[in-house]
Amino acid sequence: MAYRFPKAKHKKRYAVKPEELGEAVGEILGIYSEEVTKNTKEAVTTTADDTVQLLKDTSPRESASFPRVKSKKTNTKYHEGWTATQAFDNSLERRVTVHNATDYQLIHLLEWGHARRGLHFHSGFVPGKPHVMPAYEKAQEELTKAVKEAIENANNDT
Repeated sequence: MAYRFPKAKHKKRYAVKPEELGEAVGEILGIYSEEVTKNTKEAVTTTADDTVQLLKDTSPRESASFPRVKSKKTNTKYHEGWTATQAFDNSLERRVTVHNATDYQLIHLLEWGHARRGLHFHSGFVPGKPHVMPAYEKAQEELTKAVKEAIENANNDT
């Protein structure tokens, strides 16, 4: 893959003397690194937002077999509480956390199932409804693909 300089930053013809080769390569790699970092950060944010939307769509809703989904504190439903929070950001990396801000304590019970309260015919086990792990796996695939594209397409001005 031949490197192409961005048109806006470099307008002159490049003839590099042997003693200036190291500096020229360093400049090229610096520009490439900045663009890869920028595109990767955008991919992290976009993937987090897509994951939040997927979790909102696939999270369990209130139904006859699942009656208590409303949060007692905020009067919102479990599926509405998903959000992405930027945990860390500097010049080289960005970390975004996807979590349920209103009903975080329900995630494990809903994902894996739980014992039903009650005596005799009311007792038993409520099966889980997997929604977090499928979203997590899809986010991993999307982010991996987006980072590969960011690396391959950095500075490919046509």
